[in-house]
Amino acid sequence: MAGGAANSRVMSPGSRHHRRRVLRCIAVTALSIIVLIGLAVLIIWLVVQPSNVAYTLENAKVSNFNLSSQKLNATFALDMKVRNPNKRIEIAYESIDVTVWYDDQTIALGSISGFVQPRRNTTKLDAVAVADATPLQTKAWNDMKQQNSSKHEIDDVEVRLMSELRFKVGLWKSKKYRLKVSCWIKALPLGSSSRDIDSIDCDAEI
Repeated sequence: MAGGAANSRVMSPGSRHHRRRVLRCIAVTALSIIVLIGLAVLIIWLVVQPSNVAYTLENAKVSNFNLSSQKLNATFALDMKVRNPNKRIEIAYESIDVTVWYDDQTIALGSISGFVQPRRNTTKLDAVAVADATPLQTKAWNDMKQQNSSKHEIDDVEVRLMSELRFKVGLWKSKKYRLKVSCWIKALPLGSSSRDIDSIDCDAEI
């Protein structure tokens, strides 16, 4: 009887064939769904025909500048413009981190609140980055002192923006993309009455 019970539990060839057919159908269906989703995203992207977003540093001013005990205190007022040339794409930005770099070190920090940029729109962003007794490395300290005393400016300053964004077309939203923007200022005048800088086209990576 035990042997008969064991034999009754052995799957028949017909059952095994049916199970393989079911698994094959599930796999084909899942693959078809993935392909259809991919095609839908591709078609949307081709129809939308996205153009590059342009980031520009329009002006930069430095106030409350003070060097003491190898530390920096300063306020950097940054005027930015973001141009979205796309006819159908809105861009949703999360909070934007703003940093000012000099001699390969961060010297000031700031942020810009998140926002949604409409289609075919140019948005002005006003950012403030603050150096609050920022310790300077020896090279940065010496370079900054020398440039300030001889030219009343600091050279080769980089402004960086970092954020995450999504592209929106109607009800459709893309996944999150990481945004990195870099703006290089060759010479940044110091003092509240300092001259304006020339507009700078920034490098952007998404």
